[in-house]
Amino acid sequence: MKLDYIAYGFLILAGCTILAQDALGYNAQVTITNGTGHCTPQPSCYTPYEIDISPGDTVTWTNNDNKTHTATAGTSNYGPVGVFDSGPILPGHSYTQFFGAVGKFQYIDKTDNWASGIVMVSKTTTSHAELGWVDNLLVMSPS
Repeated sequence: MKLDYIAYGFLILAGCTILAQDALGYNAQVTITNGTGHCTPQPSCYTPYEIDISPGDTVTWTNNDNKTHTATAGTSNYGPVGVFDSGPILPGHSYTQFFGAVGKFQYIDKTDNWASGIVMVSKTTTSHAELGWVDNLLVMSPS
């Protein structure tokens, strides 16, 4: 009888572990490449230029350049829009942003407005129903 309870306990623990892994969401990676010459001929210093994620996922920008950069919501035409701003990302450092809402989030590098990228958050990719309570919320997380 006691062994049955222990076996059930392990099954519950295994199930919770599997559910917890799904609840963490996906962490997409963006690399900030060397920006000499405004990253020509590529469209951006961010690789990949566009990334597709689901609500509840995060994006981590890693600065592989020898200069400081940012990942700031906005466009080169209109400037920052205040949705998220990494602040300075020093060479070799990274910044992670949580996305809780569906939408198209364009971003720029405030140190060089030519550098830009897009985060597409869509419900057509893997869903995170357990994060429905954070709809329309974007929260910065330090790295």
